Order: sequence, then C-alpha cells, then structure tokens
Amino acid sequence: MDTDEYMENLSNMAGLDIYLASLSKEEYEKIRHRIKTSKYQPHPIMSWDISGQFQNNADNNNKESDTLKLRQLAKKHQWNIDIGKLLDTSYQAIVVTDTDLIISWVNKGFKEMTGYSTKFAIGKTPKFLQGIDTSEITRKKIREHLSLLQPFTGVITNYRKNRDAYLCMVNIYPVQNQQNQVTHFIALEKEVA
Repeated sequence: MDTDEYMENLSNMAGLDIYLASLSKEEYEKIRHRIKTSKYQPHPIMSWDISGQFQNNADNNNKESDTLKLRQLAKKHQWNIDIGKLLDTSYQAIVVTDTDLIISWVNKGFKEMTGYSTKFAIGKTPKFLQGIDTSEITRKKIREHLSLLQPFTGVITNYRKNRDAYLCMVNIYPVQNQQNQVTHFIALEKEVA
C-alpha cells in the first residue's frame, strides 16, 4: 500500500471511528462481523484535531519533492553539495538563483509563503520581494556576503504579492560544482514573527 492509499484509508477510518462510537451496543453487535482489522500498526489519535497529522504528511511530501528536485539540479549542474544535510534546516520556501541572482527554480512553499507563482518568479531577482520597509543595511550585508561567495543568514522584511510585509529568515548558501566554482545560490526561507 503506497502512502497516498494509506492516507486515504486513514481518513476513511477517522470517519469510521466516529460512526462506530455513535452506535449502541446492539447496533455494533449486528455489524461487528463485517469489520476487518488492518494489518498496519494503528496509531492513536492524540486529539480530535487530526489536521496536524495531515499537515505533517503534506510537509513530508513537500520535503521529498524538494529533495528530489534539488538532487536533479545537483546532478545537472554537478553540484558538490549534500542535499539531505542542506534540507535538515527548517524552511518554507526554497529559491535557487544563478550567480547573477536570477531565479532559476522555486519550490511550492515559495508560492504558499509569498503568493507569487513559479512562472512569475523565474527569470527575476529576489529583489521583487522587497519594498519600502526592507532594510538597506540588510540588503547590503546580503550583497557583500554573496559577492565574497560566503553564506548569509539573517532576517529581512519582504512583501507578499498582496503587498503585506512579513519578516523572512533567510539562509543563503553558495553552491559549488565539482571544479569548486560557485555556480548557484540556494536560499532557504522561513517566515518569522
């Protein structure tokens, strides 16, 4: 049974649990012989809010998709990087740029966080996310680090497509190829309070 099929069965079972709990003892005895137990180890629901489990599964699926895509890019560009270790960091969005800071790929989380589509972002620089309250000091620090091909970590004020400002924790990593030349930057981004 694959993950999608398991999750569909899990969601059906959550409804089944509620239905079975509503039956009287006599009603339950009438249908008991039709209930088959799963060969899978059950996991108790810790609360009635099961949305967290579905969110965790969605996050895991997104991370798997991100990992797969970054591994494809690593192979294509002959990057010398441990993608698994890179993605151990907590993030929502991933932005890949070339050394001219032109965006070549963003993950699904980028649209969820910013409101901008992949199609809109590709070919632009991340500067389109900045606005009136974006600190020039932070922008300068980012430019300095990247020009020296050094990683950068910091918080910057960015703007969503609807122009709402948000604080964004950015971890930018220069990515080298097999010849030790930096060919791209990968930014892991997360909204912070």
